[in-house]
Amino acid sequence: EPRAARETPMAVHRRVPVEAPAERGREVSRKPQVAWRLEREDERLANAQVLEDRPAGVQLVGLEPRTEAARLLARAPREGETLLMACLRDGDNDALQALIDQGENIDAQTPMGKTALMVAAKRGQRQAVDILLQAGANPALLDHREHTALRIAQLEGHPEVVQVLSRAMPKAGETILMTLARNGNTRGLERRVAQGDDINAQNPDGKSALMLAIEQSHSEAIAELLRLGANPNIQDRLRQTPLRIALYDRVPVATVHALLDAGADPNLKPALSPHFLAANSPASLGKLVALIEGGADLTHRVTFMPDYFPITAKGLAKRKGNTAGLKVLEAASIKPRRGENTLMVCARRVHTDARRAFVEHGRMDVNAQNPQGMTAVMLAAAHKHTDTVIALLDAQKADLSLRNHKGQTAEMIAASTGRTDDANILALALENPRPAFLLQHFSREGRLEVVRTLLAHSKLAKDGASVALHSAALNSRPEVVKLLLEHGADPDKTHGTGMTPMIVTALKGDVEVVKALLAGGANPNIQSGGSLDTALTYAARGGHLDVIRVLLDAKADPTLSNMRGLRADQIAENRGDHQAVELLDDALFESWRQTLEAGGDLENHPWELREQELAARAPTARG
Repeated sequence: EPRAARETPMAVHRRVPVEAPAERGREVSRKPQVAWRLEREDERLANAQVLEDRPAGVQLVGLEPRTEAARLLARAPREGETLLMACLRDGDNDALQALIDQGENIDAQTPMGKTALMVAAKRGQRQAVDILLQAGANPALLDHREHTALRIAQLEGHPEVVQVLSRAMPKAGETILMTLARNGNTRGLERRVAQGDDINAQNPDGKSALMLAIEQSHSEAIAELLRLGANPNIQDRLRQTPLRIALYDRVPVATVHALLDAGADPNLKPALSPHFLAANSPASLGKLVALIEGGADLTHRVTFMPDYFPITAKGLAKRKGNTAGLKVLEAASIKPRRGENTLMVCARRVHTDARRAFVEHGRMDVNAQNPQGMTAVMLAAAHKHTDTVIALLDAQKADLSLRNHKGQTAEMIAASTGRTDDANILALALENPRPAFLLQHFSREGRLEVVRTLLAHSKLAKDGASVALHSAALNSRPEVVKLLLEHGADPDKTHGTGMTPMIVTALKGDVEVVKALLAGGANPNIQSGGSLDTALTYAARGGHLDVIRVLLDAKADPTLSNMRGLRADQIAENRGDHQAVELLDDALFESWRQTLEAGGDLENHPWELREQELAARAPTARG
């Protein structure tokens, strides 16, 4: 627009353009202070007039009313630039983001071929470059000099912008949509597809955007591409499908489920079907279960070198020594009874690894009932499969209140078979479905085999082992304590009372549990939260000589005192326990000797203070 059309009436009268706030500021600063105040008032009136005469079609987003007019004029596009470029000129990233969200053409070019991304690259505006790239701006466009935004940033000397643009540049033969998918940029995918980019375009290797996202394990980008209509059955030059690429170890099982839900066919006949690769690797057990549930043809045979003998997936798992995969394939090969699913077959008759795999990785309904009203939990209880019962409870999906046609719950069925462990587990789970509660209960009861079965499930071991350790220590269960420590229980974790398992055990005087805790790495010098007592002071209070000996052998510190200032030897002396006092005095002297050899402070050492105290009391004793 002509200069006069962009000026407010007041600005024309003073010949001070509102569109150049920086220049106006320098001019005003040279005037007297009174004149500057008058001009600020004139500017406020002029801005109010601009708000009334706002140009049609120009929207102002997220701006305060007092500054809206001035910033509008500063962002008004000059000749040969877009509105996004005007925001970049003003350095207003909030307005830039708002305009992009409103659907502004992010790749619009001026007659000279400039884009908003090129302008931001030239100015070195790193944050603006990130905003534009996240929105799906194409960094490969050329201006009239055949320069990309990356080349412009290199010429202008902006290394940070160069680094960002280098990662965003598409590789040879790839589209910008493929680059966005590889980088996990979900925000720009929908915009590129809306602008007409082919979502199923392939690079020279035959990889589509979906395949590139799967290779980099970008779960959100995968979900977005499938929602936008990406083909889940497309094949690259090596005849690999997205489902087969998803079998890489770094790709989560959820990606396989997402592809199958989007219509991926597990029975396409490339060089190898996906379930063959899953059978070949023990690490792909969850993906193998997903493919089986997705309808993989387990009778399909493939010829392998060097014997060129057709082999099924089950035969391949056996040849590779994949025992867990073999058991899963065997379970899937069993024809279910009428009205039953594979999970019920596993609960009834197959190997432990297969049962656990289908429970942990499968998506079958655990509460489905067969014609007799039996669920998977009921069948597992009826066939005395404790580990399957626990696995179904660990998944926190099983409804234990369901009854079969005889009116029996899973707990009643377990009790009728004589399996009191299963019945107790189900009864407790019905009362409190938290798996950690079950572990704590059976640790307190000392049920070693049940605890071992519970710890076989990672969620239980992670959530409840440390809490169960307190129960086992308090109830003198040394074997359970050892088992819990082997499965990662924290021996120094404090209970609600601020006491560690070591302190609780020392107070009780259970020397076997103390030895087990020390062998598991427990620290004997931790002080309780309230009284500051240690395991040694508690053992002295209880007169437990064996515990005192074990703690001193484990380098327990006899110089520590509780909140009342009493050490273990003083507590034992107050109780009249001369044997304990003798043990603790020897430990104090050994500590004093080590301090002397190390050149430490002996004046305030407890042994010195004790000797002074005894010397002061000696005359009184003789009298």
